[in-house]
This record gives sequence, structure tokens and C-alpha cells, in this order.
Amino acid sequence: MKLAIIADIHHGSPHQTKRDDKTLEEMAHAAEGLRDAAPDLVLDLGDRIADMDHATDLRLEAEVDDVFSVFDRPVYHVCGNRDRYYLSVEENAEILGQSMASEVIDAGAWQIALWRAEANITWTETARGFDLPEQDYLWLARTLAGAEKPILVVSHVLVSGHSQIGNYYFQSNPDVSQYPQSARVRAARAQARVPVVCFV
Repeated sequence: MKLAIIADIHHGSPHQTKRDDKTLEEMAHAAEGLRDAAPDLVLDLGDRIADMDHATDLRLEAEVDDVFSVFDRPVYHVCGNRDRYYLSVEENAEILGQSMASEVIDAGAWQIALWRAEANITWTETARGFDLPEQDYLWLARTLAGAEKPILVVSHVLVSGHSQIGNYYFQSNPDVSQYPQSARVRAARAQARVPVVCFV
């Protein structure tokens, strides 16, 4: 199986470190290249937009979906935090035309687990960062425990626990780099009886 993986498009207005106004052009160019590469499917790992406000984000998501529609392969999406700041899971699902519930795709010798765990970040005076809902943890733990062939887990939020030193943003903001329950997720992953590869 050949996969094309796209992440962190951040379509929107340009700012300090990103030219988010150029991303749709780059996606259209990528779609042309993918025709020659002929992947079996396309995985979008989230952060499709650079969030602004509810009305703008609805428009930005629809614009990204229009470009994804030209990809001549099945496309599967997960939500990133930028897709969830002003938009609900249901609004993302409606725009993208597919369920945003976690699911497993049979890919022949492998399975692909689309782990669509909650990716919204809380920004308040008393709480800041990601939080992994119990039902999302349990879905992944049960999926890994029951896997009978190698499984690729794709999601948006890190669970590796690796250091963020050297990252231009996360070194100063490690609390918004991964779930606080990451160690628990890694423990569940270690219980799998088959090879597990995680891609975020």
C-alpha cells in the first residue's frame, strides 16, 4: 500500500512564521504530483486552517475541502486543534463529507486506525492544553489490543513524550504539544501483539 500524508496546511492569512495564504496553491500542485505517484489513499492529519472566527473558519474549511476534492484517491481526515477552535466535530464532518468518528480501515497486510481523538486546546486562566477524553483513550486501547495484523495509527496530537527542546514554538509551550495522558497511551500501545506505527 502506498500512502500520501498531508498535515498542517494552515490555510488562512499569512503571519510571522507561515505563508498560510499560499497553501491552496501548494495543495493544487501536490494533487498534480499525486496523480503520477498514484497512492492508494490520502491521509490528512489535521490543522487544515489557521483559525480566525466561526464564519471565517467555515469558509476556510470549505475552501480546503474543494482542493481535496480534486485528489484522485480516497481521502481520510482527522481534526487538528486549529480545525476545532471555532468549529465543532460535526461541522468539520459536514464540510468534509465524512464521519469524524475514529475508525479502522483494512489496508491488506496492514490496518490503518484513524484515531480521531479530541484535538481541541483549552485556553483559559485555569487550564491550558489538550485533554484526552476517556472514550477516545478506550477506543485506541481496545483497537490495539484486538489488532491481529500490523496497524498504523494516525492522529494529530503527539503521544511520544519526546523532548520539545529546539522546537521554535513548543520548547516554550510544552503543555500544548501533546496529551497529558500520553504515557497511558504509550502503555496501551505496548500491549499490542502486533507491530504498531504511529504517525501524527
